[in-house]
Amino acid sequence: MRVLVALDFGFCSRLACEWVVRRRDALGVTTLVFHHVVDVRQPPEVTVLERGVADLHAFVTECVGAEVVGARFAVVKGQPAQEIVEAARFHRIDTIVMGTHGRTGIDRLLLGSVAESVTRHAPGTVVIVKPGPFSKEPE
Repeated sequence: MRVLVALDFGFCSRLACEWVVRRRDALGVTTLVFHHVVDVRQPPEVTVLERGVADLHAFVTECVGAEVVGARFAVVKGQPAQEIVEAARFHRIDTIVMGTHGRTGIDRLLLGSVAESVTRHAPGTVVIVKPGPFSKEPE
């Protein structure tokens, strides 16, 4: 199975990292791509793209507490949902794993939903990982 993990460096991304790495062997993952999109709609600043893949690699290593052997790391600039779907097609991904806060109502309307858009347009399965009732986001 070929898996892409879409990360935004937030708490829910940590959950997605942990989820896929814990299940990697059971799922029979042969290709694992950790992918981050620097959103072009965000104000200019020193971006992850400029710092490079090293920061993405460090984030994943910190999330799972170990080196993830054999994984690929990619950082691109664009609109997140569109870039995630394009990366899934490019890498011939079977499953996309991503985190979400699971917002509803006005919060979802105002913030949009990358997860929803990816789910609608993905070429394969999308696994959405969200915090459980006992998950606590660091302050």
